[in-house]
Amino acid sequence: MTRHEEKYIKIRLKDACESIFSGGTPDTRKPEYWGGEYLWLSSGETRNKFIKTAEKTITKDGVDNSSTRLAKIGDVLIASAGQGKTRGQTSYVLKDTYINQSIIALRANGKKMDSLYLFYLLSGKYDTLRNMSDANAIRGSLTCKMFESMELIVPEDVEIQKRIASLLFDYDSLIENNSRRIQILDNMAKMIYDDWFVKFKFPGYKTIKIIESETEFGEIPEGWEIKKLSDFAEITSSKRIYAKDYVESGVPFYRSKEIIQKYNYEAINTELFISRKSYDDIKSKFGVPKIGDILLTSVGTLGIPFLVNSQEEFYFKDGNLMWFKIYKKQNSEYIYYWIQSNSGKQNLLNTSIGTSQGAFTIVNIKQIKIIQPPKELCIEFSAIISKLQKRIELLVSTNKNLAATRNLLLPKLISGELDVSELDIKVSEVEV
Repeated sequence: MTRHEEKYIKIRLKDACESIFSGGTPDTRKPEYWGGEYLWLSSGETRNKFIKTAEKTITKDGVDNSSTRLAKIGDVLIASAGQGKTRGQTSYVLKDTYINQSIIALRANGKKMDSLYLFYLLSGKYDTLRNMSDANAIRGSLTCKMFESMELIVPEDVEIQKRIASLLFDYDSLIENNSRRIQILDNMAKMIYDDWFVKFKFPGYKTIKIIESETEFGEIPEGWEIKKLSDFAEITSSKRIYAKDYVESGVPFYRSKEIIQKYNYEAINTELFISRKSYDDIKSKFGVPKIGDILLTSVGTLGIPFLVNSQEEFYFKDGNLMWFKIYKKQNSEYIYYWIQSNSGKQNLLNTSIGTSQGAFTIVNIKQIKIIQPPKELCIEFSAIISKLQKRIELLVSTNKNLAATRNLLLPKLISGELDVSELDIKVSEVEV
């Protein structure tokens, strides 16, 4: 059945919803309103497609003495205001939460509109919502009144809406499940680092003496040394790239933003590119990051690392990122997880300069002291971590493909171009 054969209707959101409302914020000067048993959501948290938790909680007094409202499971949330790209973000509630004044909740009337279908329909209208707010509201905010008068074209049959939403949700559920598996594997790697190199419970540790290092590190295993970061890697930056060097498509160009996305195992939508010729010239004259090297954010959001573990071609922004050209491959994973450890983070931050916006300097970073475990132990650690990273990479790649397929299907299913009843799509987990 095509859209031409299936009945679609135009419906106002006011008629498709039981209620449309926004929330409020308890007085932040009153601690008795905060830290309670109720979730409370701010607009920035609509970056999460599915709401299962919140960064803050409030008490019953906070609820009773403010204009906050409860968004229930199945409600659709839209950020009506917020910094950057926040306004227009859409989320679906999977756990009851109170909301602030910069969020609008849509509670669908189940007889006319499936709530999950409404979520997917509006999540595909991000640009429309942004344009609507820019054109009609003070300070570019969305209002409940705007949504009440908004008209949507939807299948009249709610069961068709449910089937479309269910298929799309299958993709999102698997993406979320894979993301949890990625987090578990990443946590495993961090735990191994902590056991071996912080608690000193590495393989064979019972046969090794613990001795005084006569440094700020205190007691360390016998045979381990104290080195500087500059002993592990040549620490440098990149060749400067100017605005005139950017092209519409070519070799990806990474800034802190992309490195942070990679660190969080997110799919990257590269915004900047340099030409193949520019990249090849840089590669032949100055070199480019290779497998085992590490990039480190060095301005603003400090100390986020990226371990290069594939032959992907990219270049990166000077002054924005530092390049650790690791001398010996067996030390790559050790340094990468040292950077993420409590000790590594603190040592790095202690060298930062600036007040309003912190920054690292190559000179200071080179002088940081770090423990050097025996070569054989680093090789063993590297082998274990590499296996975990390969499993993570497979899941990241799978999620990228799932998201691409979902994004391809979403507009076609929502518009009726594809008939969901004729699709035989099975979404299954990948073995890792």
